[in-house]
Amino acid sequence: MKKIADLWQSYAAHVLPPNASDTQRRETRRAFYAGALSIFNVIVDSLTDGPEPQEEDVRTIEALSEELSAFAQVVREGKDLS
Repeated sequence: MKKIADLWQSYAAHVLPPNASDTQRRETRRAFYAGALSIFNVIVDSLTDGPEPQEEDVRTIEALSEELSAFAQVVREGKDLS
């Protein structure tokens, strides 16, 4: 399993322009980690108690997956994100 730092390195290498300023790189990294923290909090806060996943847990993960996949598709298509 990749760590978030590894994912950031891959993201930065593939998305940030080679001439990105230190400020752009820093702010993009902050936004990347803020997104990671947000998704982590959504998952942790919404999971039910107990050793086994419940239907609600599966629905939560599926909903997150669908939302993130839809966002990625919009980006791939070069559409406006607003």
